[in-house]
Amino acid sequence: MMSKFENIQVGDTVFIDTAVEISSGLLRQTQGRYFLPAKVIGATPKFFSIESYGGRFHKIRKDNGVEHGGTGKRVKALPFGEVIYGFKEVRTVKDQTEEYLEGIEFSKMFSSVNSMVRIRMDASKVTKQQLQDAFDALSALPKRENI
Repeated sequence: MMSKFENIQVGDTVFIDTAVEISSGLLRQTQGRYFLPAKVIGATPKFFSIESYGGRFHKIRKDNGVEHGGTGKRVKALPFGEVIYGFKEVRTVKDQTEEYLEGIEFSKMFSSVNSMVRIRMDASKVTKQQLQDAFDALSALPKRENI
């Protein structure tokens, strides 16, 4: 049986499933999962190498698309258009760089506002507009000078 990456070549694009997480105190929530493009920069008979978003390099097995070696969470390469069946959703692999950057912006804003007020907020129930309004209001308050 031929693998989906058998004929992959330098210059091809694969996609990496990437999570954006939000920390609130001791809790960590996944804000969203996004498919980001990664360029193939090298290929051998059994492996191919990619450079993913942020300049990270990964060695991927051609037979299953999973990162070879590595520590922590292993990366899995996916071809464009593949359908992924998850626990609660069905997703189709496509370039979600724009959505990912919006997720990062939301995550940073959430962390900033949360640290300003030191309360536990539920990231799944907060809107971006609520965060922006709170951020603007809290930023306008006078700050205590360093003692």
